[in-house]
Amino acid sequence: MPDYDFGVEPERGMMKTITQKQFKYFCARVDYWLREFGVTDWTVFYALKADISGNAELVYNFMARRATFSLYKKRRPPERTRKSLDQSARHEVGHLLLAPLAMAAEQRFGLLQADIEEIEEGIVCRLTRVLK
Repeated sequence: MPDYDFGVEPERGMMKTITQKQFKYFCARVDYWLREFGVTDWTVFYALKADISGNAELVYNFMARRATFSLYKKRRPPERTRKSLDQSARHEVGHLLLAPLAMAAEQRFGLLQADIEEIEEGIVCRLTRVLK
């Protein structure tokens, strides 16, 4: 049986509010995946947002090396299990892992192909280390 609400199964299809326990779990999993992928040179913030347009989101300022991981307060029951919160955390950390490549692509003019290849190689090495 899925661990809805980490113990309490809500009615099917009903939107439920994320608990503080679930939010703390999400934050802990983000921290875990940041360490696993070696993404440790960022200042990280967390937010619980009222929007219901998704499960989670990442907003970052690449130059300032600041990132905010947000979890939406309202989620359907299947998206409130430990597994789904972990998947959301890992997914958003993946976006931060790719931030250097995204920045290089945005500022392509003035970058050498070797610069982009170096960024790509760094990301691939991190993925290889984690996805053994």
